[in-house]
Amino acid sequence: MAVANASALKQDQGIQSSQAALCRVCRTTVAVKWIGNVGSHEDRLQIPDVLDGVEILDFTLELVYGNRRDELKKKAAAIIARQGIPENIGGFST
Repeated sequence: MAVANASALKQDQGIQSSQAALCRVCRTTVAVKWIGNVGSHEDRLQIPDVLDGVEILDFTLELVYGNRRDELKKKAAAIIARQGIPENIGGFST
């Protein structure tokens, strides 16, 4: 019975963690929505406001697709190993 309770507790913690992450995504998405709304309907939006929106949107995408840093580190390492020479000279790299 203790194992079942531990498993249920672990599931509850996973759900709570997922809910907290979803809440962060919802809040950041709503912030970007408000910036877009003001930009669409009012004449008060300034460039720094738009840049804030871009930064928040980038953060939101990182929350959702979180492996971007690892992928970019791998790409950087591959470029360094090739000393900047493209992978497929004369063609498109995939």
